[in-house]
Amino acid sequence: MGKIVLRVKELYFRHRNNGSDILKGISFFVSSESITTILGPNGSGKTTIFKCLAGIWKYSKGCIEVHDRPIERLDPRERSRLFSLVPQEHEPAFPYTVFEVVLMGRAPFIGLFSSPKKRDIETANEALRFLSIEHLRDALYTNISGGERQLTLIARAIAQEAPIMLLDEPTSHLDLKNQIAVLKKIRKIAKERKITVLMTLHDPNLSNLFSDKVVVIDSGRKIAEGRPFDILNEELIKKVYDLDVRMLSLNGKRFLAPILDS
Repeated sequence: MGKIVLRVKELYFRHRNNGSDILKGISFFVSSESITTILGPNGSGKTTIFKCLAGIWKYSKGCIEVHDRPIERLDPRERSRLFSLVPQEHEPAFPYTVFEVVLMGRAPFIGLFSSPKKRDIETANEALRFLSIEHLRDALYTNISGGERQLTLIARAIAQEAPIMLLDEPTSHLDLKNQIAVLKKIRKIAKERKITVLMTLHDPNLSNLFSDKVVVIDSGRKIAEGRPFDILNEELIKKVYDLDVRMLSLNGKRFLAPILDS
């Protein structure tokens, strides 16, 4: 693990019209050039953490620091140059082409009344090539498949050239083949482009296969934090998912298989 670049300390969150805490003292850290996954069942608070990190929602207590600086002290331009964001779902207001969506990642570097420069266009094209989706360049974003849309959003994040990439459930609504394809691309980004990745997932096996570190949460609380091999076990899955599983090994990899009632 590299240097700590992001630190979450005793994070609490509640909606203004709801008196109960959704996040309850969450703490963890993220190391540079690694993949950290926030893992938990639906409704556990994963997306809430993500929205607090992205600045979409303001947490009620605690602190989030990037490079030892509280994120609330960062202006929007500074934040956009540190974090790129890949949301769970995205519906554009207009039928942009794939290239136009990716080019939007260059917004932090383009003035309000300026046009994209040669470098911006080259960077967007390079992001398409890196993810092997340059053949979609002129396709309408609204007409491509779910997996292709997700890769387009990841290409937009690459074009942004931010050192930290936040991805909220990047495999949601994708079939198994596309889940694996997207996660392999994310791993390639972290390794080859030396980008720090923080993502949310709800599948323990995918988290085990594609994460350097996992933060397990349930009902707004942190349950465990560490390397997948060290913490993802039968007891933890039973506690968090209320599911009996058995740990299996294949080619040096471990998998959690549900135990089905006869």
